[in-house]
Amino acid sequence: ARLPLALARADAVLAAGEAQVAWWRQALHGAGRPEVPVLDVPFGIPDEDPPPESWSPPGLPEGWAIVLWWGGVWPWLDLDTLLAARARLGEAPLSLVVPVTARPGGFARAMDRETLLRMAGRHGLEPPQVLPLETWLPYAQRHRLLNRATLLAVLHHPGEEARLSFRTRALDAVWAGVPLLLSEGGAVAELSREHGWGAVAPVHDPKAVAAAMELMASEREQLRCRKAIAKSRGDWRWPRVAEPLIRILPQLPVAPRRRLALPALRAALELAGLRTRSW
Repeated sequence: ARLPLALARADAVLAAGEAQVAWWRQALHGAGRPEVPVLDVPFGIPDEDPPPESWSPPGLPEGWAIVLWWGGVWPWLDLDTLLAARARLGEAPLSLVVPVTARPGGFARAMDRETLLRMAGRHGLEPPQVLPLETWLPYAQRHRLLNRATLLAVLHHPGEEARLSFRTRALDAVWAGVPLLLSEGGAVAELSREHGWGAVAPVHDPKAVAAAMELMASEREQLRCRKAIAKSRGDWRWPRVAEPLIRILPQLPVAPRRRLALPALRAALELAGLRTRSW
């Protein structure tokens, strides 16, 4: 419902990855505003590398590897396949660490401890094979856990969200030099495959994910991936990523804005249709 308003008034559009750029250009063309620039400014990482300190979550046995599920567990993401894959590894000294605490400020949790342990139990898993992370780490301290992680995993279900996605949470792994374990689909999976940042597995394939976890935890693969990440890290610093936006800002607004009456009517009709379908 908001799309007609955005298309009518945007002076520029920020997109993340080639698929999003193409989607927005098509939408702008359909709205009669093909002259509006679409900038590929996906996400970036700090100029400085993370401090070296690390932190192990409570309940992690000494010497165990960590596969870190970084961020919330939303409906379009696929934690269940990762749990099924971990179950295939049996008694391997490897913990899946999944954040379950609410964000500060009253935001709802996408997953709680009890739900996670029920999901894990259906695959025959229990702590420390799966560890609910109940400690909230402030953003400025996130490096402490990233530095301890062996892999950072983001798996998703197939669909339009996956095709258009740019998994910004995965760039924390690039910043900290942590190998990635991703599902096929989306810009970051393509980048990871191209640059050797980690493993990319077919969606809904626990066998492939388990094999990737086992391989990527090896010393040889850890060294290879961390070297590859270090080689391309400079391309993702914020000053470099933001260059297209910095260049164009002095020129905005340059595209003639449309009147809002017709787009607002379209938005209202779309919203009314959404409410009708929801009933």
